[in-house]
Amino acid sequence: MMKGSSNSRRHEKHLKELDNFVGRQVTLGIRPEDIYDKLYSTAGTAENTVTSTVDAVEVLGSEKLLTLKLAQSMVTVKVDVHNRALENQDVDAVFNMGKAHLFDKETQQSIVTE
Repeated sequence: MMKGSSNSRRHEKHLKELDNFVGRQVTLGIRPEDIYDKLYSTAGTAENTVTSTVDAVEVLGSEKLLTLKLAQSMVTVKVDVHNRALENQDVDAVFNMGKAHLFDKETQQSIVTE
């Protein structure tokens, strides 16, 4: 990214908006299709991958929904029907953080604005 570009300025603005939430609870919002099983993804890094346990597998024709236990939360992941994840199996979930959104837990309002 070039210094001074519109992307750079937008990134700096987002960091400033997040400064107001240091030490506060926020909610992460991400669509099921933007979380991947690391076995089927090349996008996994230490920063965007979390090991979790499959709680349920639901087959929906050409895709499956995996419900993952992640700390105190349940997360739904949409995967290809050929994915072999099974209930009670650990999987590495890769989050596409470019598609993630953060919300103020108290007000439910989006933290970062475009």
